[in-house]
This record gives sequence, structure tokens and C-alpha cells, in this order.
Amino acid sequence: MLEVEIRPALPDDLNLIRKSWMRSYRNAEAMEWVDAATYDKRMPERIAHILSHPNTRTFMASPPGDTITAFGFIVAGPTCLHYVWTKDGWRRNGIARRLAEHAFPQGIATVSHVTRMGHEIWQAKTPTTLYDPFGASQ
Repeated sequence: MLEVEIRPALPDDLNLIRKSWMRSYRNAEAMEWVDAATYDKRMPERIAHILSHPNTRTFMASPPGDTITAFGFIVAGPTCLHYVWTKDGWRRNGIARRLAEHAFPQGIATVSHVTRMGHEIWQAKTPTTLYDPFGASQ
């Protein structure tokens, strides 16, 4: 099994979080009807709002002791999973699961941003979790 350390995100990690979230969420089913100009203007505002909220916790998955390399990240409110992302090439190694277990030891109540892959995992693993696209403060 891949050795992974889950650590709080550092200020230097925020650019990766913002860019990866922007790039990967663009293809989410919820964004299919949003034109590119609107997405490019509004999504950074949405991400910034969530990241700056006092209830938001952000964690990175990386090799033990390495603050440069990132396997993935999770952005979490107290009960709401905002976004989890795993870098291509590291998927299917349980990284997202480990991030979620670390951020939500009591379980996830709501999800605010869902991709097709995320929806499949969510429905298989935590079918009682609710989708709440307005959950920025949860």
C-alpha cells in the first residue's frame, strides 16, 4: 500500500488546490450548462469563498515528510465535503478515502460539489449523504 501522510494544507498548497479544483470541476455534470466565461469568472470566487470560510479545513495527501509532492487534497467543512481531488496516476490507491476518513471521522453529512466519478463513489460508499450545492458554511 502506498505510504501517505495526511497533513493540513500549507499556504504554498493553495494554488494547486485552486487550479486543480477549477480544472477538474469544469467537467462536472453540474457545470455542463455553464458557459466558459461565466465559469472562469464565478468559480474562482466560489472557491475563494469556501477556502476563506472560518469553518473550512483543507488537508493534503503527500509522501511522509514531503511538503512539495501532493497526491491529492480535500476541502471540508465541519459536516460538508466540498471537494476531494486525487492527482492522475495516484487514483485507485485509496487516497481520497484516507483524506475523507481523516477529515470526517464521524462521516460526511453533505457534499457541495460533485463530479461524475465522485457521485459514483458517494452513492456506493455513503448513499445517505445529501447533495447540497449551497453548503459553503457547513
